Amino acid sequence: MSTPPLDVLFIWHMHQPYYGVGQEGDFELPWVRLHAVKAYFDMAWLLAENPQMRATFNFSGSLLLQLQEWVDGGRRDAWWHLSRASVDALSARDRRTLVHHFFSLNHPHGVRSLPRYAELLDTREARGEEACAQEWGERELGDLQMLFNLAWCGFAAREEYPQIRAWRDQGRDFSRDDRLALLDLHLEIMARVVPLYRKLWEREQIEVSVTPMFHPIVPLLIDTDAALRATPRRPTPPRLQAPDHARHHITQALDCAEHIFERRPVGMWPSEGSVSPEALALFEEAGVKWVASDEAILANSCDFERDRDLWRSWRLNQAPQTAIFFRDHGLSDRLGFSYAHMSAEEAAADLVGALEGIARAAHRDASPRPLTAIILDGENPWEHYPDDGRPFLQALYDRLRDHADLVPSTPGDHLRHGGNSGHLEHLHSGSWILGNYQIWIGHPETNLAWELVGEATRWFDEQPQPDEEDAPAHQAYTSARQALMMAQGSDWFWWYGDDFSSEQDALFDSIFRALLRRVYTTLGHEPPERLHRPIHAASTAPEGAAHRAPTQAITPRIDGRRGGFFDWEGAGTYLPRSGYGAMFETTRYVDQILYGCDDDHLYVRLDPGPDLRGHLHLELRLSTHAGTATIALHITPFGQPRALSPDAPAALVDWAFAQCWELSLSRAALDCLSAPLVEVRLVVLDGTRELRHLPVEHPLTIELSAPSDDWFV
Repeated sequence: MSTPPLDVLFIWHMHQPYYGVGQEGDFELPWVRLHAVKAYFDMAWLLAENPQMRATFNFSGSLLLQLQEWVDGGRRDAWWHLSRASVDALSARDRRTLVHHFFSLNHPHGVRSLPRYAELLDTREARGEEACAQEWGERELGDLQMLFNLAWCGFAAREEYPQIRAWRDQGRDFSRDDRLALLDLHLEIMARVVPLYRKLWEREQIEVSVTPMFHPIVPLLIDTDAALRATPRRPTPPRLQAPDHARHHITQALDCAEHIFERRPVGMWPSEGSVSPEALALFEEAGVKWVASDEAILANSCDFERDRDLWRSWRLNQAPQTAIFFRDHGLSDRLGFSYAHMSAEEAAADLVGALEGIARAAHRDASPRPLTAIILDGENPWEHYPDDGRPFLQALYDRLRDHADLVPSTPGDHLRHGGNSGHLEHLHSGSWILGNYQIWIGHPETNLAWELVGEATRWFDEQPQPDEEDAPAHQAYTSARQALMMAQGSDWFWWYGDDFSSEQDALFDSIFRALLRRVYTTLGHEPPERLHRPIHAASTAPEGAAHRAPTQAITPRIDGRRGGFFDWEGAGTYLPRSGYGAMFETTRYVDQILYGCDDDHLYVRLDPGPDLRGHLHLELRLSTHAGTATIALHITPFGQPRALSPDAPAALVDWAFAQCWELSLSRAALDCLSAPLVEVRLVVLDGTRELRHLPVEHPLTIELSAPSDDWFV
């Protein structure tokens, strides 16, 4: 009996926050330009090369607006001007900015793909940033200005522009004319991005959907107390209820996309997949035919059985005109976090094999056309792949071409071609991250940010709306409202608190507060004084940090049970929150790693997460100056745990598994007595295939106490 064809919905989310304060002057950061010459152009170009493929591309309104302002409005970013400057005109601050920031891309696949760029990076690491900023001259800084912007050019740009390939072959000793010519090509590529997506949409190869204008968490903008539904014990800010502002974000994004693409989208990926019954009512009111979120929302909305419920769309009875698609977070996370570490063919085969398994497992009575939705960031994962993901994507497209049981499709096509929806009496309020809103609300910093947004929103709503005939007053009112909408975006809240951090945290904080000040000043009022004070200073508690060093020696019982709190009191902790700063992984193989030592032993505890299923196993890799020891941890088909150390049998002194893995390791056998630095990496495996590395990019470096000495951090 043949399996029903499976509609495979790839939804690639493209988003950048608005990097300007107002709509004049330079953008503060270059990420719209740099992602445009890489992933935005790459993804559309490769799809055009594979006309059998279909996909959905979701754009935030803030990204579309910035692309338009770059191409049609002539706006630039601060790093653009820094890249064009002659070296002898650079100030000391400019030189430090170049040395610090112009290596901001993936080092293995970006920087080290260009030998001269790798040479400069190695020199910076050896000499230090300050020394390089002072000592580097025309050859070093000029090459750095060029190579940073050259390395950001993706595979499509390299294919389309022979000069880019020639510059890569040249490798070094670039002139200022070279830099100016390269930046002119950046503009040319940016001008091609939107027309290419428009052409793909016109020929029905893609569907375009949008995210509300400046990427707000719509349910929280409607009512911040919605956060209490999923996390009732988490603190909330003074209540803000601004449904009209949420409504405006939705309609403005649809209007912006219609203006740019000359066609109105009917689908929407709500910011961060955030939904609530009230938000869905606003989407339906705006004429949105479908939205998408994560399977965690569905699991909390009904009596959930994955193989029965995930492979179809759903409709909330209170807003039945808008279908809801729920992402398969396991498959989506494989593309975001796992496949970059595999060969292109192996990764593509794994994904197609998983999709074939879904096609077999999908219940026929769920829908005449079962589906699976793979939804993820469309720009950030690819820099972690060889050749910006081209080999993997091409291998995937080749395997899906003319596949008998797998049909690349779009949400709109799925609904038009007979996809039936289930019906929900209740819709859980939450996002695609952890099924709640805790990334954006509940921490002292995020709550203060919401308090400031709420204060500005209420103040703005109290201002009289001027008559349109009073052009200057109307323009000021519109500008103030736009600044407020920009400040209501989720991106500022992403970086507040202790969940995520970046080199630009202070700048993001500064932009956020400048936007709120602009709401007041544009309308002729003095802003509140506290908008001049950094929000990060409001909270200094380290609670929840991803990695905390040990505070004392430990000698825990090795019984594999979590109950012995005092056994591990003072241990170091690592929480595998996410892979990359701007991306979050919902798959949880391991909830936490604890470690510590006494004079003779290193102790490690691994707490399994809900996705560490029986067929998967772990490898703990510990590297010292003497080499690497691997500890293999797995459960046999008969349910028996095993821990083996084949390459260093003397290292594993004791172990146990009941609720967690607990290991006692010989420091002498690991040779970390006199040199107590150990690099730790945990690998999740399916057979011999490596699914995940924790941490993702670099091993966790831990410093153990010296024997018989007081503990130190």
